[in-house]
Amino acid sequence: MEATGRLIPLMLTEGQVQDGRSPPDMYANVNAGITVLADWIFDSDTVRDNLKAPGAIANIDPIPNRVKRPQFNRTYFRQRNQVERFFSKLKHVRAVATRSDKRDDNCLASVQLGSLRILLRTYDWMAKEALMDVTTRLVFAKKTAAAAAAFAHEKFKSLDQLTIERKGHQDLVSEADRETETLIRQSIESTWPDDGIVGEEHGRKHGTSGYDWVIDPIDGTANYVAGIPHWCVVLACTFERLPILGVIHDPNTDEVFSASKGQGAHVNGKPLMVAQCSALSDGSIATGTSGRSDNDEASSLVGAVLHGGGMYFRSASGALMLAYVAAGRLLGYIEDHMNSWDCFAALLMVAEAGGKHLPLDAQKALEDGTRLVAGAPGVYPQLVQIADDVYGG
Repeated sequence: MEATGRLIPLMLTEGQVQDGRSPPDMYANVNAGITVLADWIFDSDTVRDNLKAPGAIANIDPIPNRVKRPQFNRTYFRQRNQVERFFSKLKHVRAVATRSDKRDDNCLASVQLGSLRILLRTYDWMAKEALMDVTTRLVFAKKTAAAAAAFAHEKFKSLDQLTIERKGHQDLVSEADRETETLIRQSIESTWPDDGIVGEEHGRKHGTSGYDWVIDPIDGTANYVAGIPHWCVVLACTFERLPILGVIHDPNTDEVFSASKGQGAHVNGKPLMVAQCSALSDGSIATGTSGRSDNDEASSLVGAVLHGGGMYFRSASGALMLAYVAAGRLLGYIEDHMNSWDCFAALLMVAEAGGKHLPLDAQKALEDGTRLVAGAPGVYPQLVQIADDVYGG
């Protein structure tokens, strides 16, 4: 944009974004204004030219409906940080201009500062909108997981009537798994019809919203069909293929683990915190194995944990073991491969509870799964080294 030599008032006003609020019909204009102003701000040549032209400001002409209503994404935070940095620089320009009595430059900087204040407030409004959306989804996830857990628990009381199938070595599925996932899917599709779904028992549904729900209707099926009360319902939601919220509902202990991005992790409303430890000897390490695991690698994993001074733990429910890591009951977790429905919800809990885990590949992990190493910061490097030694770096 070229400098116009005159001051053009920005369409956004203080009143329109006061306290982070904006009328519904202002969405398009607000976002269009952000886009045009941000384009000017982030173009260094334009900024330099405008600062050289006394009394000039970029001609901002927002185009209605240019930008869709904001959604939760990482770009927002990156752009807001850029605006904040420019805001600080511009305040310095105004201070220098004031001391030098350069009135034109001071006027220019004051106008730009006003526009930036509005932009920053609008970004904050966008963040509130995004947070409200995630909060709404978390409430929905908790209610849906609770209903699914109650349904599965009723089936659990009548195991002798269940039809059980074998999907592979040490890999079982019951009609309760399939019916519970169907119940969850129906709830999602009626409430969030544009969202995608990834589930363990049924096919992939691709959505258009950027959100995907990840379902494990019964994590710990081997326990479930054997009558062992250690299993749970797992539900996570991702945006741009990475988890933003997760719920793990264990009806056997009446524990509900939950987390949302940036808002912490909780169990029955109480904050979660990973173990504050510095040695494997301070507790137990969950060692995930399955029918797909290589026997030699599995035994090497257990041996490495024991050799490091720790004790191994396995309960046949990966989601619950990871939730226990987030709760500080276990120090960490290692497994050669986990599917997204087993780990996405709990990995977010671990991170929000102050733990660490291997980065997720957004392009692969959702549908193809991932190697998993997670744990308390004090032992995490040792866990990574064990995994590299056993499975290869």
